[in-house]
Amino acid sequence: MKILTNSICIAFILLVFTACSQKTTIKALKPSIVEDNAIKKISIERIKNDDISLSSNIQSKMNNVVFNNKKYFTIINRSQSSNILKEQKLQDSGLVNLSRNKQFGLGEVESILSGSINAKQYDKKEFYEKRTNYNKCIQYEINKDNKKQCSKFQTYNAICSDNIYTIRAFLSITKLENASLLYSHNFNKQKVLKDCNDYNKELPPPHSIYSILSNEIANDFLREISPSYQYFTVVLIEDEDIDYNNTEERILENSLKLIELNHLQKAKRLLNKLVLSTRSKSSTALYNLGVVNEGLGALDEAYIFYKKAESITLVNDLDENILNAVKRIEKSLINNKKAMWQIDN
Repeated sequence: MKILTNSICIAFILLVFTACSQKTTIKALKPSIVEDNAIKKISIERIKNDDISLSSNIQSKMNNVVFNNKKYFTIINRSQSSNILKEQKLQDSGLVNLSRNKQFGLGEVESILSGSINAKQYDKKEFYEKRTNYNKCIQYEINKDNKKQCSKFQTYNAICSDNIYTIRAFLSITKLENASLLYSHNFNKQKVLKDCNDYNKELPPPHSIYSILSNEIANDFLREISPSYQYFTVVLIEDEDIDYNNTEERILENSLKLIELNHLQKAKRLLNKLVLSTRSKSSTALYNLGVVNEGLGALDEAYIFYKKAESITLVNDLDENILNAVKRIEKSLINNKKAMWQIDN
């Protein structure tokens, strides 16, 4: 029993320590799941049954995807889509060769986005919730000070409901050159709003809820078909792994404070000094310098410092944060290279 108690105490201490550790937010570039660059020159066909403005939401967000001051997508006027699709059918019949699409006024279009809203549903599930009215006492008693006090308040059942709004949509992107499918996905978005007869606030109108769901679908769609940034939290190491002198302790403390304030370039200069001062023998200094470089987008430098920190922790006390950082940066390097190729080509 004592061993179990000690184990629970140790687990609790580790949990508290992890929760209290200083953290910073890192962003990393993630590539599109669609590798064919035909997706970048696209015409947007009208989405069937689109009374939630999904098509316009998608087009607006596609127009806002910018890397290096250049728009990622070239969007062909939607009014041309019907002509493009008609000529695609002619091509399928063998009457037209769309490899010479400029001849037919198709310009630079290489792919077509189409889709449909397959369901727009509203459901309501009613239930009761017990309430206590603390303004109405139904039973009193005399307390030890001989004073009257309430021992039982009025209770009642409030009539409540979960209002469930659901949108199901299908989106696909077809490559015009050979009619191959570049992307397809079924989206299912739902929002549940609770309401009770003793609430003072009314539910928002349904069209505003469906608008929110439409926006969420558009966001999810764009995160898949274009490179995008993902954000995650990274733990910093605050304790020295070797004996630091007073100056080194102060440098570590100040660098962590600068990271907290998001002054990463200044933190980088301090941590470089710390790495030199400790002769690259401190995994704490090397790891934190790796975090700063990762935060600044210098992934190759981050990889070097993480690997050096890993080589130290592998022969001393293993540090999970350092081991995870090496795996993460290796994946980030691959993703970044792929995403940059998509952006530049």
